[in-house]
Amino acid sequence: MEKPRILIVEDNLLDRKLIESGLKKMGCRIVGQTAFGEEVLNLAKKTKPDLILMDIELEGKMDGISVTENLKKEFDIPVIFMSSHEEESILQRARISDPSGYVFKPIKLRELETNISIAIYKKKNERKLKLAHEKQSKLYNSLKNIISLLSSIRDRKSLIETIEKILEKIADIEYSGLYLWDIEREKLILHLAKGFTEKEKKEAKKTVMQKHPAKVFYSKKIIHIPDIAKDRQKQSTNSQRSFAIRSRLYIPVINNDRCIGTFDLASSKPDYFNEDIIALLTLVSSLTGMVLSSIFYIEKQNEIARNLARAKAKAEEANRIKSEFLANLSHEIRTPMNAILGFSQTILSETDNPDFKNKLETILASGRTLLSLINDILDLSKIETGKLEFVNTPVHLLNIIREIKQVFSEKISNKSLNFEINVDENIPNALMLDEIRIRQILFNLVGNAIKFTDKGFVRLKVYCRDSEKKGHKQIIIEIEDTGIGVPQKDHELIFEAFRQGDGNSTRKYGGTGLGLAITKKLIQQMNGELSMESTVGEGTTFKVTLQEVPVPDNTMPVEYKSEEDPSEIIFEPSTILIIADIQNNIELLKKMIDTNNIRIIEANNPEVALQKINSAKPDVVFFDVHLPNIKTIKAIKKITDNKNIPVIACADSIMKDPEKKMMEKFDRCLRKPISKNQIYTELKNFISYKTKEKIRNEENQFKLLKKLPQKTKDKIPELLQLLKNNYLPDWGKIKSTLVIFEIEEFVKQLKITAKNFKFELLIQYCDSLLESIRNFDIGKMEKELNSFPELVTEIEKYSKLSVLKEKKF
Repeated sequence: MEKPRILIVEDNLLDRKLIESGLKKMGCRIVGQTAFGEEVLNLAKKTKPDLILMDIELEGKMDGISVTENLKKEFDIPVIFMSSHEEESILQRARISDPSGYVFKPIKLRELETNISIAIYKKKNERKLKLAHEKQSKLYNSLKNIISLLSSIRDRKSLIETIEKILEKIADIEYSGLYLWDIEREKLILHLAKGFTEKEKKEAKKTVMQKHPAKVFYSKKIIHIPDIAKDRQKQSTNSQRSFAIRSRLYIPVINNDRCIGTFDLASSKPDYFNEDIIALLTLVSSLTGMVLSSIFYIEKQNEIARNLARAKAKAEEANRIKSEFLANLSHEIRTPMNAILGFSQTILSETDNPDFKNKLETILASGRTLLSLINDILDLSKIETGKLEFVNTPVHLLNIIREIKQVFSEKISNKSLNFEINVDENIPNALMLDEIRIRQILFNLVGNAIKFTDKGFVRLKVYCRDSEKKGHKQIIIEIEDTGIGVPQKDHELIFEAFRQGDGNSTRKYGGTGLGLAITKKLIQQMNGELSMESTVGEGTTFKVTLQEVPVPDNTMPVEYKSEEDPSEIIFEPSTILIIADIQNNIELLKKMIDTNNIRIIEANNPEVALQKINSAKPDVVFFDVHLPNIKTIKAIKKITDNKNIPVIACADSIMKDPEKKMMEKFDRCLRKPISKNQIYTELKNFISYKTKEKIRNEENQFKLLKKLPQKTKDKIPELLQLLKNNYLPDWGKIKSTLVIFEIEEFVKQLKITAKNFKFELLIQYCDSLLESIRNFDIGKMEKELNSFPELVTEIEKYSKLSVLKEKKF
C-alpha cells in the first residue's frame, strides 16, 4: 500500500519535530513543512499531499482556519486541525470550515494515527461516490437527450431518422433493427436495419414469427443473450451469422399494454449489453411506442383537419363579408353624423333659450352615443378583417393618463369618487406605442370602472419591469375600482363581442358590450395580455401587461399640455381658405372657426381655390378630400408647398390605399366627424395665439409690478442678474429631470431671494408652485415651472419700460 503523503503546518518547532517523528513511525511520507499560513497554498500545489496537519495558531497574518477556507476553494485535500485551545468560539469557527479531524495538544500519536487513517479512508470513499454520481449524471443526461429528441417527433420518417441517431449515440451497436408491425393486418409499417445482410432484411420483412422476436411479441419481455456461443437454442439453428454475432438483445415496443414491434440489436462482442445500455434502450423502445401512437393520432387528426379547413374557409369568408358590410355601413353613417354633431354644437353655443339648449344637449348626447357605437363597430370589423393598423411613435404615457383624468373629471366629481393615480418613477419618459390605441384602451377601462362604481374609488396604477430584450420594458397597467363587481359565471362572457353580464346591470348602466371585446383584441395585437379579478359587491381589477415595449433613444422630456377651451383662445389676425364641394361642409367649418380675428374665404372647386390661394395668400387651408379631381388636388398641394402654406385635410374614416398615400402629402389630417376642439388644436400649430388666462395673468403681473415700492424697483436690475445667471441655469437642469425634491429645493431658494428683494410677484409665484408640489398636482406643477422663463422676461420688460418712462419724464 502506498504511504500517505502528509504536509505539516505547525508554528511550534518542538511540536513539529514530535509530529514528524510520529509520522515516520506510522509509515507516512512527509512532503513538506511550514509555520506560515501564507505558504500553505503554494506548498499544496507543489507537493500534492494526501492530507494536511494544520495547527490553528500560525505565524503570519492567516491562522489555520482561514488557510483551510482558502484551500477548500482550490483543492480537495482533507485537513486535520491541531490545537491546544478548547474555547467554544474557536471550535465553532473550526466546525464551519468542515475539517476531517480535530486533535488537541499535547498530541497523542495513537489518536493522531487514528484520525489520519479515518480522514484518508473517508476521502477515498467520497471520491468513489463522486465518480458514481458523475456516472449517474451522465446516464441522466443521456435519458434527457433521448426524451428531448423523441418528444418532438410528428411523422414516421422523422421517427426512423431520430432512432438511428439515438442508437449511434448510445453505443457502437454493430447490428440494429427496428420492426414495427400492424398485427391485425400483418403488415410491416416501419423498418430500420443496420449491419444485417440483404437476405436477412428480406426475411425480417416477410414475418415477425422468427424464434426470439415471436417470444418477445407474446411475452412482452426483454430477451437478452449475453453469449450466443453458449446459447444452445441459438446454436441449433446453425446460422451463418452465429459466429459473427456473439451477443443479442430483443426489446418489445409496447403501447397501451400491446406489443406493436421489436428492437433487434446485436454485437460481435460477448456480454456487450450492460445494465446501463439495456436501461437506455428500454426507454427508447417505450418512447417509440408512445411516439408511434401519437403519429397515428396526428395522421387521423390531419385528415379531420383537412375536412374542417374547407368548412372553416367558408365560415371565414361569410364573416369577412359581414365585417366589410359593417365597416361600410359605419362609414356611410359617419358622414351625416359630421353635420349633425357639428351644427348642433355651434347652435348650442349661439342660443340662450333654455328649452332649445336642453333639446340640443339631448341631440348632442344621443349623437355622441351613436358615434361611439359606430366607432366600436368600425374598430371591431377592422380587427376581424386584419385591417387595423398600428403606428408606434414615442408616447408620453403620463400625459395620456392626465388627459384621461381630465376627460372623466366631471363624471368623477358628480359621483364623488376618488380618482387615484400611482405611476412608478421608473417608467421611461417615452415609450414606442400606438398613441391612439393605448389612449383607447385606457379610455375604455377607466370609463368602465367609473360607469360601474357608485362610491369609493377608481385607482390607476402603472409600473414597469425589465424585459429580457435589450432596450425594451414590460409595462403593467392596473385599473382597480370599488364598483358592483362581475359574477364568476360572467368572467369570460364580458370579453365577447355584443355580450354583457347581468341583464339588470345592463339595463341600469347601458352599453353595447363591445368595449371590453375591442380592448382585449387591441391589447393582444400589441403583444399584450388582459386579465381580470373581480368580486361581486367589492370591485374589479383589470390588468394590462404589454410585453417588450421599445424605449426610444435620446427622447427629450415631453411637456404636458392640457386641452384648452376654444372659447379661451384668441388667435392673431389671419386668413383661412376652406375648400369643399359641399356647401354644408363649408358652413360647418365657418361656424366652428367663428372668431373676429380670422377672415374666412371659401372655394367650392379646385380652380377657384387656386385663384384665391394666389390672390388672398391664406395662412391655413382646410381641404375636403371628397373633391373629385385628384390631379388638381396635387396641383393645389404643390402651390401651397411653394408658398409655404399649411394644408389641413378633412377626411372620412375609411380610405383606400391610394387615398391614404395621398393624405400623407398634407400637413395634418382630421377624421370626420370633426369637433371644434380638434379644429382649434390644429390651428394652434400654425397661427399664433394667446389664451384669455395668459392675457389676464400678464395684466395682473404688470399691475403687481407697478405697485412695487421704489426701493424694490431700483433693485430690479440686480434681481434680474441673479435670476439670469443663477436661477435660469438651475431651472434648465431640474426641468430636464423633473425630480420633485430638487424642484422643491429650487423654489424654496427662489422664495428666499424674492423675500430679500421684497418682490411680491415672485413670492406669489413661489407660493403657488410649492402648493402644487405639496398637493402632488404634477400637471399644475409642470405648467407653473415651465412659465418661469416667461416670468423673468415679463420682469425684464417692465424694467426696460420703467427706465424708458423715466428718461422721457
